Amino acid sequence: MHDARADTTLIDYNRTSVPLIEIVSNPDFKTADEVTAYLEKLRLLLTFADISDCKMQEGSMRCDINISVRKKGETKLGTRTEIKNMNSLKAITRAIEYESQRHIDALETGTEKLIQETRRWDDELGETFSMREKEEAEDYRYFPNSEILPVFIDNMWIAEISGKMSEPSHEKYDRMVNTLGLPEYDSKIISSNRRLSQIFDEALKHFNKPKEISNWILGETLAISKELDIKDEDISIEPQKLATIAKFVDEGKINRTVGKKVLYEVFKNNADPEVYIETNSLAMVSDTKLLEAVIQEVLSENEKSVNEYRSGSEKVLGYLVGQVMKKTAGKADARLVNKLLHNLLNAL
Repeated sequence: MHDARADTTLIDYNRTSVPLIEIVSNPDFKTADEVTAYLEKLRLLLTFADISDCKMQEGSMRCDINISVRKKGETKLGTRTEIKNMNSLKAITRAIEYESQRHIDALETGTEKLIQETRRWDDELGETFSMREKEEAEDYRYFPNSEILPVFIDNMWIAEISGKMSEPSHEKYDRMVNTLGLPEYDSKIISSNRRLSQIFDEALKHFNKPKEISNWILGETLAISKELDIKDEDISIEPQKLATIAKFVDEGKINRTVGKKVLYEVFKNNADPEVYIETNSLAMVSDTKLLEAVIQEVLSENEKSVNEYRSGSEKVLGYLVGQVMKKTAGKADARLVNKLLHNLLNAL
């Protein structure tokens, strides 16, 4: 827009080729729960297809709600009101419940006449307020624009595009449960997040043990991302590095404690797991003679705990294992330590 008075050219960034998809549903929903379930499913479809990040709080997905009520047994829909630009599922639920009750009260008491209008939602007050009356469809004066030619989309083109799309969330969930044998809990969390599902699938290519990969994602990965204040969708860890750590732990090259430490370094500094383990001498200690020597040292320093064990107290075993792990800087093979500790204690 050229402003001759100020000798200035202005740019309207609302018109700079940002695509808008508007999806209009039929009046099929009867409760707020149905609406939020629909929107959540829609969000998953759009994010997994890489159409949008669907971050409602940032405006990349918004929702207008049309509400009407009718008496039980009637088929004709009542007077409709629209609530504009809702930006969270929680607010949508509250707005539907409030506006529905307002309609019911108006019909039952007759104190307010319902009109077709557009309303806004005030999240702090928990109420809707009128903005303007809403036109009927014919008032929009729809007519064809001769400068916009019709676009015909044939089935072959649709099939070609569908074949290039990534696996949608619900199909990924079914595959994880029925093909990979993962628990429903694991599958639901991973398949409901595009980034986590990408990490899972890529890591699985390098270490084909689904449950181990799932455990490292839902356990250590999410714990570290939370500690570092990283949102799930912003996790940038390379899946191959996660797979390497999971594989090393599974093969006994490092223990899980060390694995967590290595993963943290991968998060923070994008470290190479193999190089970091070698450079910092973190490989698991599995030398039986060396571990027996450490255990003997721990037993001689903890006579009280040894006597408690000999008196039948199994709970002190965990404490003794912990002392051995402490002396080996957490690098000892915990399973082997347990076995050797049992043998040495029972031989006393």
